[in-house]
Amino acid sequence: MKRPLSIAVDNGYYDHKVAYWDGDVIRTFKYPVVIGSKHEVMSTIDGQLVGMYETEGVRLVVDPTINNKIPLRYDEYGSSKENRTLVSHGLYKAGVAGGQEVHLTTALPFRDFYNIDGSLNRSLIDAQKANMLVPVSLVASSDGPLEPIANVTQSRVMSEGVAAVIDYLVRDSSGQARKMRAPIAVLDFGGSTFEVVTVMPNMNIRHSSSDTMKRGTYDIRTSFAPMLADYLRELGFKMKHAADWMITEAFETGSIEFPGVGNDAGNRVIPVKHIIEEAAKPIVNEIKKFTQAKLPNMAEYEAILLVGGGGLLTESLFEDWKEEFGLIVVDEYANARGMLKVALIA
Repeated sequence: MKRPLSIAVDNGYYDHKVAYWDGDVIRTFKYPVVIGSKHEVMSTIDGQLVGMYETEGVRLVVDPTINNKIPLRYDEYGSSKENRTLVSHGLYKAGVAGGQEVHLTTALPFRDFYNIDGSLNRSLIDAQKANMLVPVSLVASSDGPLEPIANVTQSRVMSEGVAAVIDYLVRDSSGQARKMRAPIAVLDFGGSTFEVVTVMPNMNIRHSSSDTMKRGTYDIRTSFAPMLADYLRELGFKMKHAADWMITEAFETGSIEFPGVGNDAGNRVIPVKHIIEEAAKPIVNEIKKFTQAKLPNMAEYEAILLVGGGGLLTESLFEDWKEEFGLIVVDEYANARGMLKVALIA
């Protein structure tokens, strides 16, 4: 009998980040949070369905190229069929199949996980826990049998930000944590939210220095799209709007590659990092003001961690904080790794 797999899915609004153990090594990957109805069907050239899942009799398609995306920025996202299906897509990509037993950890934004008074938001936490226990199956053909993915027997929910602190403190699979000498602050720049989370040396959370702001990578994307279209038109490209693939490629590589015209023409690469910075600057300025209101004395912190995909995207705009406050920029998998490591110290 196979042992249960421990898998963590940082199930945010922009990308889902997955972490799982491969021996003593943590493997990670991510995928875009894009989902549509069964009418967005995709198939291989030989007719096998791709990215289609069924849960509670509803069929949904997960694929970054679908046309009619289901909007996901709403309060009940954590307990939705869409969230459940997107998480199961990550389990399937991690190799889970045939109803394999899984111990799953997912996440909630800090201010969704905790109430203003510091108590747990039990209703939201329990709703997401229960949501992940509902089975999701792969649909390989329209008339064939459903293929179960995971049998989730344990469902844990963690707070984003707090998980990143655990990742910082626990460096390997031994479960031994480094000693905290002073508070650690996490600046979690996600897809839909920016969070400041302060954890004290006794692992208590100082709520007066912690909060969530409704700003994220999606806001930068919204500002960037028309600016990119304007810039490309200035360069001679005839287009009304910048396509989604252009924005995604720009965010991932800092440039956009266009095919050349003619047999001897090479591809044309257009650098756009300066346009991304221009689009991000007002949002980063808002974020900095929000952070300084929550952390008026940044010198008291042992470490200030900037985590999340938004942090990597806008790292150049935080160079001043690196110099002045010793800001540490961490990759976008910090929360997912911490969610996985918490079982080592629980």
